[in-house]
Amino acid sequence: MKDTLYSGKVPTDYIPKISEERLRELAGRMKPLIKRDGKLIYVTNKNLKTVAFTWVEAGDLGATAGDEIVPFMTITTYHGFAYHGFFKPSQAEVLAAINKQLSPAELIQVVAYSTQGPHDAEELNQQIEAVNDGYHKAVTTLYKSTTADVTEEILSICAMEK
Repeated sequence: MKDTLYSGKVPTDYIPKISEERLRELAGRMKPLIKRDGKLIYVTNKNLKTVAFTWVEAGDLGATAGDEIVPFMTITTYHGFAYHGFFKPSQAEVLAAINKQLSPAELIQVVAYSTQGPHDAEELNQQIEAVNDGYHKAVTTLYKSTTADVTEEILSICAMEK
């Protein structure tokens, strides 16, 4: 008998596959951010897969983000969970989604990201299919640098490499 709650989707429908090499490359260029006291703060924790970058201790916090970055775009990301009440996004889940969803011209511009998951039961119920499959749906904001100059030449090289 089929479980009527399960949608039939497989894990890679939610979280794209990404090679270890590509994951490390993107992690070297794109830094996670969390919001504390109304400010965006860089997260310095290097654990890409097993620690939620939003659940960091004071020792894993870096500099406060300032005018050097601005929001660039938002994407939908998915994050596995063991209990629906704990939103625990990993850097790997976010970077895999960024890698899959963005064009080379967009990818080269992203320098940081922050992720916002469901806050309450109402938000969870709006994403019930994903929740029943064991995933939280989140909105991830991508940031670009206000100081870096991304030239057409660099963009064309990146387009050939992807």
